[in-house]
Amino acid sequence: MRTYKSKQRGVKEKILDLRKEKHSYDSIVKELNVSRGTVSYHCGEGQKEKTISRMMKRKEGICGKVHSFIYTPRKPYKAVVYKLGPIRKKARGFLHGPRKRRAGVTYQMMKSKLKHPNQKVWTYIGKVFPGIKSEKDTVQAVNQWTGELDTEEGKPLMFPYMRCKIDGKIYNAKGSDIQSDHINGDRLDNHVDNFSFVHSVCNYMKGRMSYKQLYKKICKIKKNLEKYKEFWNDFDEPK
Repeated sequence: MRTYKSKQRGVKEKILDLRKEKHSYDSIVKELNVSRGTVSYHCGEGQKEKTISRMMKRKEGICGKVHSFIYTPRKPYKAVVYKLGPIRKKARGFLHGPRKRRAGVTYQMMKSKLKHPNQKVWTYIGKVFPGIKSEKDTVQAVNQWTGELDTEEGKPLMFPYMRCKIDGKIYNAKGSDIQSDHINGDRLDNHVDNFSFVHSVCNYMKGRMSYKQLYKKICKIKKNLEKYKEFWNDFDEPK
Protein backbone atom coordinates (compact mmCIF):
# COMPACT_ATOMS: atom_id res chain seq x y z
CA MET A 1 0.00 0.00 0.00
CA ARG A 2 1.40 3.39 -1.03
CA THR A 3 1.79 6.25 1.38
CA TYR A 4 0.22 9.68 0.87
CA LYS A 5 3.67 11.14 0.24
CA SER A 6 4.36 8.53 -2.44
CA LYS A 7 1.12 9.38 -4.20
CA GLN A 8 1.93 13.08 -4.04
CA ARG A 9 5.36 12.57 -5.64
CA GLY A 10 3.85 10.40 -8.37
CA VAL A 11 7.19 8.67 -9.06
CA LYS A 12 5.52 5.41 -10.05
CA GLU A 13 3.32 7.11 -12.65
CA LYS A 14 6.24 9.12 -14.07
CA ILE A 15 8.40 5.99 -14.40
CA LEU A 16 5.66 4.07 -16.20
CA ASP A 17 4.93 6.98 -18.54
CA LEU A 18 8.58 7.31 -19.53
CA ARG A 19 8.86 3.57 -20.01
CA LYS A 20 5.85 3.64 -22.36
CA GLU A 21 7.73 6.24 -24.38
CA LYS A 22 10.53 3.66 -24.82
CA HIS A 23 12.98 5.37 -22.46
CA SER A 24 15.78 3.16 -21.15
CA TYR A 25 16.29 2.46 -17.47
CA ASP A 26 19.37 4.71 -17.41
CA SER A 27 17.55 7.65 -18.99
CA ILE A 28 14.67 7.31 -16.49
CA VAL A 29 17.18 7.26 -13.63
CA LYS A 30 18.74 10.51 -14.86
CA GLU A 31 15.41 12.13 -15.72
CA LEU A 32 13.73 11.48 -12.35
CA ASN A 33 16.81 11.22 -10.11
CA VAL A 34 15.77 7.84 -8.74
CA SER A 35 17.72 4.62 -8.25
CA ARG A 36 17.90 1.92 -10.90
CA GLY A 37 16.33 -0.47 -8.37
CA THR A 38 13.24 1.78 -8.14
CA VAL A 39 12.84 1.76 -11.91
CA SER A 40 13.33 -2.00 -12.05
CA TYR A 41 10.78 -2.49 -9.25
CA HIS A 42 8.06 -0.73 -11.23
CA CYS A 43 8.97 -1.89 -14.73
CA GLY A 44 10.65 -5.28 -14.41
CA GLU A 45 8.54 -8.39 -14.81
CA GLY A 46 8.02 -10.15 -11.48
CA GLN A 47 10.21 -7.63 -9.60
CA LYS A 48 7.56 -6.75 -7.05
CA GLU A 49 7.04 -10.39 -6.11
CA LYS A 50 10.81 -10.92 -5.84
CA THR A 51 11.17 -7.83 -3.63
CA ILE A 52 8.37 -8.95 -1.33
CA SER A 53 9.92 -12.43 -1.12
CA ARG A 54 13.31 -10.97 -0.17
CA MET A 55 11.71 -8.76 2.47
CA MET A 56 9.92 -11.74 4.01
CA LYS A 57 13.16 -13.75 4.17
CA ARG A 58 14.93 -10.85 5.88
CA LYS A 59 12.33 -10.89 8.63
CA GLU A 60 12.76 -14.60 9.34
CA GLY A 61 14.79 -15.91 12.28
CA ILE A 62 17.97 -14.31 13.50
CA CYS A 63 18.62 -12.59 10.16
CA GLY A 64 15.49 -10.51 10.69
CA LYS A 65 16.76 -9.28 14.04
CA VAL A 66 20.14 -8.31 12.58
CA HIS A 67 18.57 -6.65 9.54
CA SER A 68 16.28 -4.62 11.78
CA PHE A 69 19.24 -3.53 13.92
CA ILE A 70 21.23 -2.39 10.87
CA TYR A 71 18.61 -0.83 8.62
CA THR A 72 15.61 0.19 10.72
CA PRO A 73 16.00 3.76 12.00
CA ARG A 74 15.10 4.20 15.65
CA LYS A 75 13.88 7.36 17.27
CA PRO A 76 16.12 8.55 20.10
CA TYR A 77 14.81 7.77 23.56
CA LYS A 78 13.05 10.70 25.19
CA ALA A 79 13.64 11.49 28.82
CA VAL A 80 10.75 10.18 30.91
CA VAL A 81 8.84 13.04 32.54
CA TYR A 82 8.04 12.23 36.15
CA LYS A 83 4.54 13.20 37.22
CA LEU A 84 1.99 12.41 39.89
CA GLY A 85 -1.48 11.01 39.27
CA PRO A 86 -4.46 9.38 41.04
CA ILE A 87 -3.31 6.22 42.77
CA ARG A 88 -6.59 4.43 42.05
CA LYS A 89 -5.70 4.31 38.35
CA LYS A 90 -2.73 2.09 39.15
CA ALA A 91 -4.95 -0.57 40.66
CA ARG A 92 -7.49 -0.49 37.83
CA GLY A 93 -5.14 -2.24 35.42
CA PHE A 94 -4.69 -5.03 37.94
CA LEU A 95 -8.43 -5.10 38.52
CA HIS A 96 -9.53 -5.23 34.88
CA GLY A 97 -6.94 -7.58 33.44
CA PRO A 98 -4.24 -7.11 30.75
CA ARG A 99 -4.28 -3.80 28.87
CA LYS A 100 -3.41 -5.18 25.44
CA ARG A 101 -6.47 -6.67 23.80
CA ARG A 102 -6.86 -8.21 20.37
CA ALA A 103 -9.37 -6.87 17.86
CA GLY A 104 -12.86 -8.03 18.72
CA VAL A 105 -11.99 -8.81 22.36
CA THR A 106 -14.17 -6.69 24.64
CA TYR A 107 -13.68 -5.67 28.27
CA GLN A 108 -16.43 -8.06 29.33
CA MET A 109 -14.65 -10.95 27.57
CA MET A 110 -11.41 -10.14 29.39
CA LYS A 111 -13.26 -9.76 32.68
CA SER A 112 -14.77 -13.22 32.29
CA LYS A 113 -11.25 -14.72 32.11
CA LEU A 114 -10.13 -13.26 35.43
CA LYS A 115 -9.77 -15.89 38.14
CA HIS A 116 -11.46 -14.02 41.01
CA PRO A 117 -14.42 -11.64 41.43
CA ASN A 118 -13.42 -7.98 41.28
CA GLN A 119 -13.29 -6.06 44.53
CA LYS A 120 -13.19 -2.32 45.09
CA VAL A 121 -10.01 -0.53 43.98
CA TRP A 122 -9.31 0.65 47.53
CA THR A 123 -9.30 -2.96 48.74
CA TYR A 124 -6.22 -3.62 46.62
CA ILE A 125 -4.50 -0.36 47.52
CA GLY A 126 -5.32 -1.14 51.15
CA LYS A 127 -2.92 -4.06 51.00
CA VAL A 128 -0.09 -1.51 51.00
CA PHE A 129 -1.94 1.26 52.89
CA PRO A 130 -4.27 -0.55 55.32
CA GLY A 131 -7.63 1.12 55.92
CA ILE A 132 -7.30 3.67 53.10
CA LYS A 133 -10.59 4.78 51.53
CA SER A 134 -9.57 7.94 49.68
CA GLU A 135 -6.45 9.84 48.66
CA LYS A 136 -7.11 12.32 51.46
CA ASP A 137 -6.64 9.69 54.17
CA THR A 138 -3.58 9.74 56.41
CA VAL A 139 -2.49 6.13 56.75
CA GLN A 140 0.82 4.40 57.31
CA ALA A 141 2.26 2.07 54.69
CA VAL A 142 3.21 -1.49 55.54
CA ASN A 143 6.25 -3.48 54.54
CA GLN A 144 4.98 -5.52 51.60
CA TRP A 145 6.97 -8.57 52.73
CA THR A 146 6.10 -8.71 56.43
CA GLY A 147 2.81 -6.79 56.53
CA GLU A 148 4.13 -4.76 59.48
CA LEU A 149 3.86 -0.97 59.63
CA ASP A 150 6.83 0.49 57.79
CA THR A 151 9.22 3.21 58.92
CA GLU A 152 12.20 5.07 57.46
CA GLU A 153 14.92 6.36 59.78
CA GLY A 154 12.58 5.88 62.73
CA LYS A 155 9.71 7.86 61.19
CA PRO A 156 6.39 6.33 60.01
CA LEU A 157 6.15 5.90 56.25
CA MET A 158 2.89 7.71 55.52
CA PHE A 159 0.71 7.75 52.40
CA PRO A 160 1.51 8.34 49.57
CA TYR A 161 5.06 7.13 50.32
CA MET A 162 5.85 3.42 50.30
CA ARG A 163 8.72 0.98 49.93
CA CYS A 164 9.07 -0.92 46.64
CA LYS A 165 8.71 -4.63 47.30
CA ILE A 166 11.61 -5.50 44.98
CA ASP A 167 14.34 -2.86 45.32
CA GLY A 168 13.45 -1.70 48.86
CA LYS A 169 13.63 2.03 48.06
CA ILE A 170 11.08 4.65 49.09
CA TYR A 171 8.81 6.11 46.40
CA ASN A 172 5.70 8.24 46.08
CA ALA A 173 2.99 5.72 45.16
CA LYS A 174 1.26 8.40 43.05
CA GLY A 175 4.35 8.76 40.87
CA SER A 176 4.34 7.62 37.25
CA ASP A 177 7.26 5.31 38.04
CA ILE A 178 5.19 3.09 40.36
CA GLN A 179 3.14 0.20 38.92
CA SER A 180 0.91 -2.57 40.22
CA ASP A 181 2.46 -6.03 39.90
CA HIS A 182 1.07 -9.57 39.82
CA ILE A 183 3.27 -11.33 42.37
CA ASN A 184 3.03 -14.78 40.78
CA GLY A 185 3.35 -13.42 37.23
CA ASP A 186 -0.17 -14.50 36.24
CA ARG A 187 -1.95 -11.44 34.85
CA LEU A 188 -5.32 -13.14 35.10
CA ASP A 189 -4.89 -13.83 38.82
CA ASN A 190 -6.52 -10.69 40.24
CA HIS A 191 -6.73 -11.90 43.84
CA VAL A 192 -5.87 -9.26 46.45
CA ASP A 193 -3.07 -11.42 47.81
CA ASN A 194 -1.42 -11.34 44.38
CA PHE A 195 -1.24 -7.50 44.35
CA SER A 196 1.82 -5.35 45.06
CA PHE A 197 3.29 -1.95 44.22
CA VAL A 198 6.78 -1.90 42.66
CA HIS A 199 9.04 0.50 40.79
CA SER A 200 8.52 0.42 37.01
CA VAL A 201 12.10 -0.73 36.24
CA CYS A 202 11.69 -3.65 38.65
CA ASN A 203 8.34 -4.49 37.10
CA TYR A 204 9.82 -4.55 33.58
CA MET A 205 12.60 -6.84 34.79
CA LYS A 206 10.25 -9.19 36.60
CA GLY A 207 7.71 -9.47 33.79
CA ARG A 208 5.79 -12.70 34.31
CA MET A 209 8.46 -14.34 36.45
CA SER A 210 8.02 -15.36 40.05
CA TYR A 211 10.35 -13.88 42.69
CA LYS A 212 12.40 -17.08 42.71
CA GLN A 213 12.82 -16.95 38.92
CA LEU A 214 13.65 -13.24 39.09
CA TYR A 215 16.27 -13.87 41.77
CA LYS A 216 17.97 -16.60 39.72
CA LYS A 217 17.98 -14.37 36.64
CA ILE A 218 19.44 -11.41 38.55
CA CYS A 219 22.16 -13.61 40.03
CA LYS A 220 23.17 -14.77 36.56
CA ILE A 221 23.16 -11.21 35.23
CA LYS A 222 25.23 -9.99 38.19
CA LYS A 223 27.76 -12.79 37.75
CA ASN A 224 28.11 -12.14 34.02
CA LEU A 225 28.44 -8.35 34.38
CA GLU A 226 31.08 -8.71 37.09
CA LYS A 227 33.02 -11.08 34.82
CA TYR A 228 33.31 -8.35 32.18
CA LYS A 229 33.46 -5.34 34.50
CA GLU A 230 36.63 -4.02 32.84
CA PHE A 231 34.66 -3.40 29.64
CA TRP A 232 31.77 -1.47 31.20
CA ASN A 233 33.09 1.99 30.38
CA ASP A 234 33.37 1.08 26.69
CA PHE A 235 29.59 0.98 26.45
CA ASP A 236 28.54 3.81 28.78
CA GLU A 237 27.88 6.27 25.97
CA PRO A 238 26.16 5.63 22.59
CA LYS A 239 28.49 5.67 19.60
